[in-house]
Amino acid sequence: MDPPTDPVDAPADPVTPDEPTEQEEPDTTPVSKTISGGQMPDTASNWLNLLLISGTILIGSSIPLLIGLRRNG
Repeated sequence: MDPPTDPVDAPADPVTPDEPTEQEEPDTTPVSKTISGGQMPDTASNWLNLLLISGTILIGSSIPLLIGLRRNG
């Protein structure tokens, strides 16, 4: 165990309000120019259409089922 040190002999705190802190440099990634009249790449898929169709089928088939359960209830 280290002996206690005198506060006067202790090293100064490395972060003091008088010293400026290092700041991160801003991102300097170059920005590409926008080409007017250009076409967007064909990245669409059928997943959204399939999701909407499946949801419609699920809701459409559950309505008669719920009506039948309510009548026989």
